[in-house]
Amino acid sequence: MSTKSLIHSELQLAKNNYKGVQMRTIAYADVKTIPFERVLEHYGIKLEAKVIKDEKKLVGSCPIHKHDGPTNPRSSQFQVTLNSPDHPKTNNTFMCFGCWARGTIVDFVVLMEGWVKYDEVDWREVKVKRESGEKFNWVSEEDLKLASRLLQKWFIAGKDMYKKADKIDTSKERVQTVNTSEAPKTLVNATWIEMWGSPAKYHKSFVKNQYLASRGISEATLAEFGVGYYWNPKAKSQLLGRIIFPLQNTEGEHIGYASRAVDENEPRYIFPPAEREREKIIYKFDRSVLLWNFHRATEEKDVVVVEGFFGCMNVHQHGYPGVVALMGSNLTEAQAELIADHFQSATFLIDPDEPGLKLAKQAMDLVRGRTLLKLIFPSIQPDQMTEDQIKTLLR
Repeated sequence: MSTKSLIHSELQLAKNNYKGVQMRTIAYADVKTIPFERVLEHYGIKLEAKVIKDEKKLVGSCPIHKHDGPTNPRSSQFQVTLNSPDHPKTNNTFMCFGCWARGTIVDFVVLMEGWVKYDEVDWREVKVKRESGEKFNWVSEEDLKLASRLLQKWFIAGKDMYKKADKIDTSKERVQTVNTSEAPKTLVNATWIEMWGSPAKYHKSFVKNQYLASRGISEATLAEFGVGYYWNPKAKSQLLGRIIFPLQNTEGEHIGYASRAVDENEPRYIFPPAEREREKIIYKFDRSVLLWNFHRATEEKDVVVVEGFFGCMNVHQHGYPGVVALMGSNLTEAQAELIADHFQSATFLIDPDEPGLKLAKQAMDLVRGRTLLKLIFPSIQPDQMTEDQIKTLLR
């Protein structure tokens, strides 16, 4: 099945069994700024570029209500406004003078996916209410969220039509002509190659390390998770001389690295910056919407939740592949939603300290009632447990 089909199937399933869509990583207002041309290209729709009353438009036959028989000769009835100097609010919107459908790029996706039929909407009411300035939308909040998520997967996550070229032209001329008005990418959805280059540039410099060996994680597990000690004296990197952990988004795409010091140096852990600009594109990172190892754990019905990287790998290597790490001692609403939406039960192995008690309360507030919840307070941290101890607690 193609990537597009998988995405569509996932969203259709979410629509049919709606319990709340996964938290979006960028604002809905930013999704609406994705250039309309990309969505048209995605659906294979070709329109003619025209200037009508000083407005830049794309015109053609309406793809929404699809004429019976030959193409309607009134080829300008469907119009996408790209730029209107006098009416900027109409930029990146569409309207059909045949079926009277109108709206934003998100509304267009809802119609094209068939979640709402064009002839089920009173378009004159839409026109009157929108022109009166009343806050009104004919699309339900559920459909808006689903279409917004679909657009992000296609164009912001780089899964479909919008992909960078393998060879990047860094000429001065190209940098000057970069469109900086595009919505910022989020590192949660940006690909590893876009932000960090080839992962091989780190992996080939992994060497054995005494600290890493002392943590009791097998070489097979380290290889599976892509974790290693980075040592390349020629490299100018803050990751040098640290244990590094590949980070993935919820789709399993690599999005960067976290690292840990092997001595008492501070900071002990380093994560990607909250915001970073590269080639005129702003990348943002927010670990509060991620769970480490989530893309592997979703193959299981039940999940074990721990706080740190080493605890996650230790539980995993002792027979529990359905394990995720919070990458800290704080549980957010976004992480709780991932847990509740993808697992039948969640067992929290909580560190025996004050932050652990705080985490237990968060789990009670955010997870209980949404999926089966179990809290375990062991006498030692999960990264220090033996196989027998883990199996005794989780049996």
